Amino acid sequence: RDLTSEIIERKRFTKQPNPDEIIKEVAKAFGADKAVMKEKGKRHNTARKAAIYFIQRYSGLSNEEIGRIFGGIHYSAVSKASDRVKKEMAENKQFSKVVEYINSKFKA
Repeated sequence: RDLTSEIIERKRFTKQPNPDEIIKEVAKAFGADKAVMKEKGKRHNTARKAAIYFIQRYSGLSNEEIGRIFGGIHYSAVSKASDRVKKEMAENKQFSKVVEYINSKFKA
């Protein structure tokens, strides 16, 4: 059945991408290695931060669960990485274009 735009919580009824799908798309867009993106201690990895941002936004997982995917990082580090992506998007048009391209892959 088609969903109308009148459904308030439309997100709940649409298929949510799993974290592996998101990591695959982000890795492809940034030309990064999926395994390296998941390793702990990769603080200055832009693709990793973008993957965290998209998983937080689209998967419905908690920050703690997302942290486990990325090598057991603390849940607050997940939140900070996501905030850094938002800040970087506002400051860097090239980065913003890449993020919007990836975003178009997951929008309902």
